[in-house]
Amino acid sequence: MKQSVNITESIRQDFRQLPQDLQKFYEDTIAAYYRDLANLLIEQDRILEAQRVLDLLKLQEIAEFNRRGIRGNEDTRTGIELLSLETQIWTGYEQLLNDNNTNQLGTELTDLRIIPETERTPTQKERIKELENLEQKLVQQLTEYLESNPVREKVATLSQKAKEQSLDLKYLEILQDKLGQLDQNGVLLYPLVSDDRIELIITTLDKPPIRRTVNITRIELNQAI
Repeated sequence: MKQSVNITESIRQDFRQLPQDLQKFYEDTIAAYYRDLANLLIEQDRILEAQRVLDLLKLQEIAEFNRRGIRGNEDTRTGIELLSLETQIWTGYEQLLNDNNTNQLGTELTDLRIIPETERTPTQKERIKELENLEQKLVQQLTEYLESNPVREKVATLSQKAKEQSLDLKYLEILQDKLGQLDQNGVLLYPLVSDDRIELIITTLDKPPIRRTVNITRIELNQAI
């Protein structure tokens, strides 16, 4: 999911020259993916990483902070950093994709599927079957890799040390530096609204972010507002 968001971020970089309404339309279509990732990170108490995701999402509160000069776009729009163990796991996963020419085969299969079934030649139909079989084999390889003992060991270690590792990311230093430029006594408050609760991430100048949960449903929140 981190890598998916990073790809999305690269697309958003290319959209900067488009009218604001088109940029907002695109961001509205992908917002749920950012919130899902942030929610997963919060559940694992990986607060700084979740805060980073919310910042990239540019919720209305963060956009307002930008207008007040709390941070510039250039130092925050660089995607989401992978922790060291995540990088190791992803490297092996990506190697399998590259070894199987996934991008090339995926593009070919997509192009063939676009052709109406009644207009496909026998050769094209046969090629689709071949590509679908290769696709199934790749899924099996990826599943076996993710379920292998070396990966499971890395995941187990990651679960124990993720919070500690996330605090080593450069983002916390950047965040606190920008906050200090605004107000020595200021705080950043990031809300993540879920169907059954609100997660509040609070960052101060001299401490790591903390998390507070408010047990209120989205419907109750909207009624209160």
